[in-house]
Amino acid sequence: ADGIIPMTPASDDRDVQALIAAGVPTVLLVRRHEQVQLDFCGIENTHSMQVALQHLWALGHRRIGFIGGPQTFSGAVERLAAYEKFMLGKAGEVDRTLIDYGEYSIESGSGAATRLLRRSPAPTALMVAEDMMALGALIVAKELGVRVPDDLSIVGWDDLFVSGLPQVSLTTMQVPKWELGGNAARLLLRRIADRSAALDTRLVRPQLIVRSTTGPVPADPK
Repeated sequence: ADGIIPMTPASDDRDVQALIAAGVPTVLLVRRHEQVQLDFCGIENTHSMQVALQHLWALGHRRIGFIGGPQTFSGAVERLAAYEKFMLGKAGEVDRTLIDYGEYSIESGSGAATRLLRRSPAPTALMVAEDMMALGALIVAKELGVRVPDDLSIVGWDDLFVSGLPQVSLTTMQVPKWELGGNAARLLLRRIADRSAALDTRLVRPQLIVRSTTGPVPADPK
């Protein structure tokens, strides 16, 4: 191959280090590797998280729970930091009892949502760092008799195909995946043509898609 675009969830940098050692033009996609300096295409997480959280804040929610992804993923780390910054700025503190984690799966999202919703007082909204985990949260809410969005608002991240189905109708941050991949391809072609070019970073900005899983804070939150 003339060039490689690795999109790996692993925290192990050995494969990327091997590409560098072999002199293969490489562009990192979505996940940063702290030990290497390469062209990078990813998602603008800080501002985008603020947009999603501001949507919930404007609806009156103050007990906003957060379900984050694996902390070995650079994007998950950035989204958690953005949540903490937002809550610190708005509420003056970060309530860490409202923070839990998952593995970007329905099952782990269900587990995290169960733990958060059984706390007293429970959050009135959940900001979930990935749509599959948000689906797990929706399942748990139904099992616990928590109405969405009457009792609980949920925001996801990605806008997967299933999220837009009428039976789900998940409010989420829509990541422009075509633009993301196109940026990576353009950077790789540039790197192949000029291996001495200055390093470049290109970020895409997700868009808030408001659907049926978010609404005003309950008048008498439980």
